[in-house]
Amino acid sequence: MSEYALKRVTGENPLSPEGLEKAKVGIVKLLGADVFPEEDVVCHLVIASSDTRHSVAGCADMELRKISGSVNWNKPEVILKLYGLFRGTLLSKEKEAVINAEHKRTPANTRIKLKILPFLLKSREAANQLPYAIQVIFDCLYGTNTNLKLKSMAVQFVYHLCTSCTDIKMAPVGPVLLSGMTKVIADLSEESKLRGLAFVAVGRLCKLLPALAVRDIAMVQSFFDLLPKESNENKLAIQEAISLIAPAFKELTAPSLFLVEALVMSNIEASEPLRRMMALHFADVVFLPNNLSSRYCMLLATGDVSEEIRNEALQLIHSAVGLNATKPQILDKSADEKLFPSFVDMLSFIQTKAESRLSSNAKVIVGTHTLPFNAAAFEQIIIYLHMCLMYGAGELPDIESATSMKAQAPTMAVYVRQLLCNKEADTAGENAVHIYLLLIQQFLSTTRNSLVMMCLLELVAVACDQLAMQFVDKLDWLQNFMYSGQLEMREHAAELFGIVVAVGLNGPKIEHVLEKLVKNIKEKSLEIQHGSMLAVGYILQKWAASPVKKNIALTHVQEAAKSIAVLLSSRNDVLVFAACTSLGELARSLPLPLPPGELDSKDSSLATTAAVVNVLFAKLTSSQESNAIKEKAINTLAKLCVVDNSFPWRRQILEKLLDSQPKQVEINFATGDALMSAALGSKSPYNRDVWTQTEKDYLTKSLSSEESDYLPWLLEQLLKTYTISSNPLVRQCACVWLLTVVSKVGGHKAVSCQLPNIQTSFIGLLADSDELTQEIASKGLGLVYDKGDEQTKQLLINELLNTLMTGRRKIQEVTGETRIFEEGALGKAVTGDGNLSTYKELCGLASHLNQPDLIYKFMHLANHHAMWNSRKGAAFGFSIIANQARDQLEPHLSKIIPRLYRYQYDPNVKIQQAMTRVWNALVPDSNKMVDTFMQEILQDIISNLTNNMWRTRESCCLALNDFLRGRPLDGVVKELPTLWEILLRVRDDIKESVRIAAEICLLTLARVCTKMCDPNYGKVGIDAMQLVLPVILQNGVRNTLPEIRSLSLSVLVKMSKNAGPLLKPHIAVLVTALIESLSELEPQMANYFSLHAADSQDTLDKLDSARLTASKLSPMMETINLCVQYVDAEVLSELVPRMCDLIRCGVGLGTKAGCASFIISLTVHTPQELPPHAGKLLKAMLTGLTDRNATVRKCYAQAIGHLVKCAKEANVDKLFTKLKRWYMDKEGIKCGN
Repeated sequence: MSEYALKRVTGENPLSPEGLEKAKVGIVKLLGADVFPEEDVVCHLVIASSDTRHSVAGCADMELRKISGSVNWNKPEVILKLYGLFRGTLLSKEKEAVINAEHKRTPANTRIKLKILPFLLKSREAANQLPYAIQVIFDCLYGTNTNLKLKSMAVQFVYHLCTSCTDIKMAPVGPVLLSGMTKVIADLSEESKLRGLAFVAVGRLCKLLPALAVRDIAMVQSFFDLLPKESNENKLAIQEAISLIAPAFKELTAPSLFLVEALVMSNIEASEPLRRMMALHFADVVFLPNNLSSRYCMLLATGDVSEEIRNEALQLIHSAVGLNATKPQILDKSADEKLFPSFVDMLSFIQTKAESRLSSNAKVIVGTHTLPFNAAAFEQIIIYLHMCLMYGAGELPDIESATSMKAQAPTMAVYVRQLLCNKEADTAGENAVHIYLLLIQQFLSTTRNSLVMMCLLELVAVACDQLAMQFVDKLDWLQNFMYSGQLEMREHAAELFGIVVAVGLNGPKIEHVLEKLVKNIKEKSLEIQHGSMLAVGYILQKWAASPVKKNIALTHVQEAAKSIAVLLSSRNDVLVFAACTSLGELARSLPLPLPPGELDSKDSSLATTAAVVNVLFAKLTSSQESNAIKEKAINTLAKLCVVDNSFPWRRQILEKLLDSQPKQVEINFATGDALMSAALGSKSPYNRDVWTQTEKDYLTKSLSSEESDYLPWLLEQLLKTYTISSNPLVRQCACVWLLTVVSKVGGHKAVSCQLPNIQTSFIGLLADSDELTQEIASKGLGLVYDKGDEQTKQLLINELLNTLMTGRRKIQEVTGETRIFEEGALGKAVTGDGNLSTYKELCGLASHLNQPDLIYKFMHLANHHAMWNSRKGAAFGFSIIANQARDQLEPHLSKIIPRLYRYQYDPNVKIQQAMTRVWNALVPDSNKMVDTFMQEILQDIISNLTNNMWRTRESCCLALNDFLRGRPLDGVVKELPTLWEILLRVRDDIKESVRIAAEICLLTLARVCTKMCDPNYGKVGIDAMQLVLPVILQNGVRNTLPEIRSLSLSVLVKMSKNAGPLLKPHIAVLVTALIESLSELEPQMANYFSLHAADSQDTLDKLDSARLTASKLSPMMETINLCVQYVDAEVLSELVPRMCDLIRCGVGLGTKAGCASFIISLTVHTPQELPPHAGKLLKAMLTGLTDRNATVRKCYAQAIGHLVKCAKEANVDKLFTKLKRWYMDKEGIKCGN
C-alpha cells in the first residue's frame, strides 16, 4: 500500500509487532469467514500468505487453498488487481508529476511476487493482458531484487503466453520476448537450468510465430553449435527447441529453403551424434518427400556410426512405402504430393555429390577401390534409387522380397525402355540407366549384397536386349557372385549370368560356358554346384525363349539336363531345390531333352523324363521332405506340361496333383497354380517372360486361342468328385483349387460354361465346418458373382439368403468315415483309442452302451451345429457380394436386417464375427438402418426371446440390450410390457449365460423406462407409465424369485422419483405394493432374531425399534413418501379401500408400521380431503391395537391419534365409545399410548 494508506490504517500509534501479528491473523480469519465474495478477498490473502510471520502466512495459505478452486482466475478484475500489486504505481512522466509521492504504491517485494506468479501462471486472462505480462516477465528477469526462482517462473510465464495467446496477439511482442530469451541463453553466467528453460521458450515462440525463426536462421545454427557444449539437461532442452522450431520452415520458398538445406547438409555429417540426429529430424519435418537434398541427407544418415541414427534414417527413408502400402497403383499427382523424387533428378543429384566426395576427405577406401560413400549408405542409395525408378514407372515400390520385386518388373520394363530411348534422361551426356548400372557395379565391387544384386538383375532383365551386352566382358566378375556363400546372392547372380550369356554370346561360346558349368556341377563344393546348376537352367531357358536362334548342339543340352536331374536325388535340400528350379526353367521353354522312358519303370538312374517325373512324385508325397521342396516339386511338375501339349504324362501329373491333397495351405495354393498351368498347357502363364509381361496380360492373349486343353476335365473332376467329398481336407483342397482356377482363368470358355455349377459348389462349401474352407468359398462366390450374368447373380443372392435365414444346406451323403463332429468335440472313444468324430465311431459307441437311439441324438446335435456352420458360411459369402449387389438386395432388407442384427450377438465368437462382417458390408450407416427397420428388428427379437435354443435366447437378450441404448424408442412404447414380461421369464432361464444376458438387458430396459416415464415426454411418458407399471407390479414385485423381486422394486423406486405427477393414476396400486414389500424384502435374519428374543421384552423392543428405523430409511418408504404429495380426493377414493384391506391383512412388522406411517403422512398432506374416509381408516386401525407386538400397537395408536384430527365428530365419538368399552370390559388388553 502507499505511505498515505499506511498512515491512515495505523494512525498515530502504530501497533507493536505482536499486536500487529494478532490483528493480521484476525483479519485473515475474517476474510475467510465467507462474509465477503471470494474474488474480493483473494488478493488480500495472497499478500498475507507472503507475510514474514509464520502464523499469518500459514493461516492465509490455508484460506487460499480453500477458495483457490472456486475463484475464477480468468476474471479480469482479479487479474488486474494481482498485476497492480506486482507492479505498484507505474505512471508516465506527465502523470507522475501530478500524483503526490506519498500516494504512490511501491512494487511488490520478492516474497509477494513469488506468491503472485503461480496464480498468474494458471490464468488464461493473465496471459492476454500482454503489456502487463511483458512487464512482469522482464521485471523478474532483469529487475533489481530478482532471484533464480523468479527468473524460472518468468520463463514459464513465456510458455504460458505461447499456449494461451493467439498468434495475432503475440505477433507484436514476439520479437521482444525472443530477444529476452536469447539474452538469457547468451549469458553463460546464468544457471544452467534457467538457460535450458529459455531454449525451450525460444522453440515455443518460434512454433507460435514461425516468422521469428525464418528471419533468423543463424539462431538455429547457433543452437546446433551449442549442442556438444551444453550439459546433458540442456542438450535435451536444445533438442526440444530445434524440434519445435523445425515446422516453422515448412512453408519457405526456394531462396530461403536453400539456406535450410545448407544448414541440414552442414550438420548431417558433424562429429557430434546429437547434431546429426537433429539434422535428420530437421530434414524430415521441413522438406517434402520428393526433395532431393533432404533425401540425400537421410541416405547419408543410413550409414551413420550410431545405430540409433541409422535406424531412424532407415525408417524415414522407407516410411513413404509403409504409409501407402495399401495403395497398389499411384495415379497422377501434383509435385507437392509425390512420395519420391524423380529418378533422373535424384540420380543426377547423387552423382554430383559422389564426384564431389571422391575428391574430398569424405571418400571411403576399400582395398583397391575408392567409394564416395560407406557401404551401408551406398546400399541404401542404390535401393532408394530403385524405389524412385519404380515410383516413376507408376507403382509403389515393394522391396520386401525378390518375388514381390519380380512381380513389379513388367511395369518397370516399360519405364526403363522409355528412359533408354529418352535423351532428356541423359545426365552429362550419359543415360541415367547406365549411370545407375555403374553405381551398382561400383558398390558390388567391394560389398556383396543380395538385395542390390536383385536390383541389378531386375534392371538388366527388363531390358536385356539393350543392357546385357555391357556385362559380356564381366562374366568372371558375375561368376564370383554365383559362388558366393550367400544363398540369395547365388540365385540372383546365376539368373543374371544366364541372361547375359544367353543374350550376349553366340552359339559356340554358349556351348563352352555350358561345358564349364556342367563340369562345376559335378564338383564337391556346394556353392559351386548350386550356382552352376542354377546358371545352366537360366541359360537354357533364355536361349530357348530368345527370338534370335543360336545353334547349340543337342548333346550339350542333354548333358546339362542329365547333370541337373541326377541331383534331384541329392540329400542336400539346397541342391534339390536348385535342381527343381533349373529343370523347371528349362522345361518351360523347351521339352525336357531326355529320353521319355516308362512311367511304371523302377529305373532310378534319372536318365529319362519318366524317372524325373517319378522322383518329383515321390518328393511330393514324402513326409521327409520340407514344404519348400514339395512346393518347388509341384511347380516343376506343372512346368513339364506347359511347353508341349503332347507331353505324354500330362494327365498322370494332373491326377497325381489332385490326389496329393496337402494339409499345408501354402502348398495347397501352389498346387492350385500348378493344376491350372498343367491343364492349360501351352497357354499357361509359365510360358511368358516374367520380367516383361504380366500374368494377366499373357492370359488375356493366350486364352483367346482355340487350342484344346485339360481345363474342362479338371473342372469336371473338381466339381463332381472333390468338392463333394466326405473328407473335409479334400473339400478344403478342392475349394482352394477351384478358387485359383476361377480367379486366374475366369475368362476361359470352360469356366464360363460351368459357372452355375461352380456357384453351386461354392455355396455347398460355405456350409463346411472348416473356417478356411468357408472363407475361400466366399471369395470364390464373389468372383462368380462378378463374372456371372443377371440371372446367375439373382440366383446366387436367393440361395445365400435362404441359407442365411434358415441355416439349411445341401444334403450330404453320410458314409462310415464321414466326420460328424470335429476332433475331440465329444472326447475319446470307449476303447481309449482315437476321438469320437466319424459316423462309424458314433454308431460303435451307441452299440457299446446298448442305446441305439443315442445315434439319433448325436445326429440331431450334429445337425444343429451344421445349421449354424451353414449360416456362418453364408455370412462369409454374403459379405463378399453385399457391396456389389446392393440394389438386388434392397427388396429383401426387411427380412435380412432383423436376422443379421440378432446374429451379430451370437455366443459363438466366430459366427458373431462372420455376421458382423456381413452387417458392415451391407449397412453403410448402422444407426440409420436400425431406425428404419426398428419395428421389424424388435418383433424378430421378441419372437425369438423364448426360442427353444439357448444360443438364440442369449443372442436376443444381448441384441435387445444394444437395441435399447442410445436411440429414441417412442415408436415402440407399446412393446415395453411384452418385453418386461418375457425378460422377467428369461431371467429365470435354465442356462446361466442366458440368465446373465437377460439381467444385463433388464437393467438397460429399466434405465430406458425410467427415462421415458418423465412428464417432459408428454403423452409418450403417460403411456409408458401406464403400460410398464402394472407389469412390474404384477410380474416383478410378486415374482417368487428374490432377485427378480429386488430388481423390480429397484426399478419402481427409480421410476417413481423420475415420474412425478405421472404417478397419480397409479398411486393406489403402487403404494400398497411397496408397503407390502417392506416386510417381504426384510432380511430373514431379522425375523429369526425377533423369534428368539421373544423371552426378553426389553431386547425385543430394542430389536423391533431397529427394524422399524431400517424400514423407514428404505428406498421403498422413500418412494411412498414421494407419492403422498400427489394424493388428492380422487386418488383417496381408490386408495383408502386398498389401505383398509392391507391394514387388516398385512403381515410383518415392516408392512404394519409402513401402513401407520403412511396414514400419518396423509393426515399431514391431505387434511381437507381425508375426513370422508377417516371413519373407514379408524375402524381398520383399531384392529392393530390388539396386535401381539407392542411396537405395532404403538404405531397404530400414533396413527389413530393423527387421524382423529381429520375425522368427523361422529366417527370420533364412536372411536372413544369403543375404546372406553374395551378399557372397561376387556381386562388384559393392551393399548398403545
